[in-house]
Amino acid sequence: MDHFQGRNGISNTAVPARSSPTKLTIPRIQGREAIISSNCTRSFANAHTYHINSVSVSSDEETFLSADDLRVNLWHLEKGESGFNVLDLKPENMEDLSEVITCAQFHPEHCNLFAISTSRAVVKLNDLRASALCDGSAKEFTVPDDVSRNQSFFSEIVASISDLKFSRDGKYFCTRDYETLRVWDMRKETEPLKIIPVFEQINSRLVELYENECIFDRFQCAFSNDGSSVVTGSYNGLFCSFSLEQGDDLAVEASVDFVSGANRKHLLSAPDLVNASILDSSMGELVEPVKRIMHVDASPTEKVYAVAAGPSLYIFHS
Repeated sequence: MDHFQGRNGISNTAVPARSSPTKLTIPRIQGREAIISSNCTRSFANAHTYHINSVSVSSDEETFLSADDLRVNLWHLEKGESGFNVLDLKPENMEDLSEVITCAQFHPEHCNLFAISTSRAVVKLNDLRASALCDGSAKEFTVPDDVSRNQSFFSEIVASISDLKFSRDGKYFCTRDYETLRVWDMRKETEPLKIIPVFEQINSRLVELYENECIFDRFQCAFSNDGSSVVTGSYNGLFCSFSLEQGDDLAVEASVDFVSGANRKHLLSAPDLVNASILDSSMGELVEPVKRIMHVDASPTEKVYAVAAGPSLYIFHS
């Protein structure tokens, strides 16, 4: 501090002298990764009474459909004011309701075709050229009744289709119910091309799964980009890939340990690993929320898969 004598003879303490900096620090601009964000540009509202379970964009990239439990609506991407009802399953008397829509998908090549799956394990292919309201389907793909299989209280619940996906070329589609993955040929309505049991040993635990409501879990499925395999999710953090040609069926664990390479034990055949996890795990371990692989999707151009496990997203490359 510098001291000086004021005019009145009183010593005052001066403001600290400003020293010259020996080094001038200039802020640096650091690069950051681009953050992708979305903005709502158009809202399509007031067309559904029930929760929307599916949205699918047409191959013409101008229209899309949305589906709830009873209705399918068609929208134009540039005109959000109103949609057109193209399918309605609602009976005059709701007591007569026998099935609900569980999923709806446009055909990947023909913008006039779309398919719906129902809680009665039926897939209906509809043609928008035939009628403005598709009250009669062009084709119905139905699983033949298995008389050898014991019917139980849970039969209708586990048979309900939770997801439907077309192959990239549109010649095939796959469906997933609680226990089974099925691959269908569009030219054959009477029976599936291939039946893949995902949960072969789950029947012994259906009562427990019903009590904790896990029996209503909706598992998704998808084709690989070349249509050579189908993928789906499971419990215990397991993501399954099933070959439609000559090849192995694999199950991998969607976890940090597996992706980082710290744990390689969960890279086994899908049937062996899934069934072992069902039999050996406690119910709490089996259906732990962060280990339910219900959401999966596949890249249309590469063998790359996105798998959601609880709050985490994993990307697998085949």
